[in-house]
Amino acid sequence: MNADPFEAFHSDLAAIAARVANEVTLTRRRIVVVAAAVVAVIVSLLLPACSCTPVWAVLAHPMAVEPHDIHAIARMFVVLATLFGIIGSVTVLLTRRWAVACTTLFGISVTAVLGFLALWSQNTQAARIAHPGAGLILAWAGIVVLGVLWWPVVCSRANMLPPA
Repeated sequence: MNADPFEAFHSDLAAIAARVANEVTLTRRRIVVVAAAVVAVIVSLLLPACSCTPVWAVLAHPMAVEPHDIHAIARMFVVLATLFGIIGSVTVLLTRRWAVACTTLFGISVTAVLGFLALWSQNTQAARIAHPGAGLILAWAGIVVLGVLWWPVVCSRANMLPPA
């Protein structure tokens, strides 16, 4: 019997290798900074988005907010910042799945562009439109930081294609 003594464990080792290949590695420092950025986005929900309208009011009662207070782009930014900045980032921290991290990074990238457009559109409108408040600015800054933090995590995967 010249059989390999580890042949019985081959399928178990292959399953473990496949699972590890689908996970992301996060350092303790990156976890702390991501958590701080998520907290910044959460705090931004309490601050005013424009004039005196808090960001959470845009989420909770979108029709109650005056249309001249906040643009549709800013409304989309607030929803996507909550979805990808808070929920997506926490999901990646809890599951450590590469596919979730990749989806979150894509969503955060779109959200960062929408946030820039929201800030720009609120600043360049007529005097009747309220200027962006601290909530929009802090949320956009938190989203940009999250994008910078998730980029190396997603791109660090050595083999993105399955073996042939």
